[in-house]
Amino acid sequence: MQCESCQTEFTGEICPSCGLKIQKVMCKDCYKKFYKSYLQDGLCPICYDKEINAPYKSPLTATLLSIVPGLGHYYLGLKDKGGLYLLMFCLSCVIPIIGWLMLPIAYFLPMFDAYKTANRINNR
Repeated sequence: MQCESCQTEFTGEICPSCGLKIQKVMCKDCYKKFYKSYLQDGLCPICYDKEINAPYKSPLTATLLSIVPGLGHYYLGLKDKGGLYLLMFCLSCVIPIIGWLMLPIAYFLPMFDAYKTANRINNR
């Protein structure tokens, strides 16, 4: 790895020339920590390869599946996000007054997000 400060090649966390400690940053997908020089577009090499080689996902299919909130995100491979949208919708149905006012947002937001996410995945 190369030091960001003095451009010296070294292995480990601390540069032997200038003493700079190399900070680790997180991958946007898997949240594992890596040295900054290993990341590409904020993704670790494994997540970056997955995203580059991802099959085409239809935005229309993702949107239609989101009639059941979260299902479109499961189709896109985003299980955590899909589960979160489903939980948000279920809580909006159960909680009186405030939840019911939020119900349209909890229903239509996953559709919009699934469409935008499918387009983002396909444009990579």
